[in-house]
Amino acid sequence: SLVPMADRMLLQAPIGEPPPAGDLAGDDREKDKSLSLKQVHAFAAQLYAEKRTDDQRRDKAGQPRRELSVVLQELMRRQHGVRKVVHQKCWQLVESLAHHADADRACATLVEFIDGSRDLDELSFFLYCGQVLDNSAAEASHAPGGRLLAGSLTLERAERVVELLFGDLPKAFALVRAELATVARDMPKVEDHTLSAADSDFDLFGVSEPSVFGVNSEELLVLLIEGWRLSALLFEQVPSPCWRRCALAFAQTDVLGRGWLDPHEVADAEQRRLRV
Repeated sequence: SLVPMADRMLLQAPIGEPPPAGDLAGDDREKDKSLSLKQVHAFAAQLYAEKRTDDQRRDKAGQPRRELSVVLQELMRRQHGVRKVVHQKCWQLVESLAHHADADRACATLVEFIDGSRDLDELSFFLYCGQVLDNSAAEASHAPGGRLLAGSLTLERAERVVELLFGDLPKAFALVRAELATVARDMPKVEDHTLSAADSDFDLFGVSEPSVFGVNSEELLVLLIEGWRLSALLFEQVPSPCWRRCALAFAQTDVLGRGWLDPHEVADAEQRRLRV
């Protein structure tokens, strides 16, 4: 199943109503076809944004963060209200993820977070890395020489992010950097073209010829999570404070997603988050 046992209440038939025929209620099956890949990506972005907001709210209140499946339940209920519709939309999402996960890395990653294959600490690090990549992409958009298509980074910039996050952890850094080289490929750059006055109505962004070595953001995020996993494994043998707590405290303190902390923020994280 794509949904943890404890969270399968979303897929149970509403109380007092018959269970749906097959995967969805018969009359609604045609209406609730599987979501397209673009729709799944849009929903994933919305869900992750909801999770970030929930994390920030609970961090301020000093409460533990919640699993993604719990946040998903609340989002579905808030969007659709009626229990039967919530039930049907959850089935639609499950079926859509199952349909796209084999061929799409972003869908596969979302499934792993929902079904618990990747735990809450990994999710927190994943969301934090996404914020760091967003900031890096924003910087790249102002850099001279054009930029890559949305959802991609140059290999040079990706390596800079990897070094920023794992530069002090030689084994994790070496692993992620080596894997990064295997997923990098030629990608077209996008230049800002200004056409002649006669063609001014068609002044658009066009894809330019030379290409540059780049990396898909989703692939980079997965590699960063693997670096986190290796670090967690290595640091399990070291006395506390453990890697998981330190990584979470770092992400909670770096609210701007810069990838680094100044000395005052380090002291604050140690006192407030780690209590050392």
